[in-house]
Amino acid sequence: AKHSGEALDLSKALEKYRKAASYGFNSLDFWREYGNALAEQSYLLGRDELFVEVADLFRCALKLDPDDFEAW
Repeated sequence: AKHSGEALDLSKALEKYRKAASYGFNSLDFWREYGNALAEQSYLLGRDELFVEVADLFRCALKLDPDDFEAW
């Protein structure tokens, strides 16, 4: 989804990320990639309000590794 740049593809990917999160999936890469996908969708759709959720997703990554430079 990241490479296509299509909001529809990102929506499908985000649906999968949400489902995985609801099942308790919890890894550094997961939270970073979820946050990156939502940030990309927010940018493509011009929906700045989604960046609040993006920040929450990166906070989940930082809880697992506070020194992770990619989550900052």
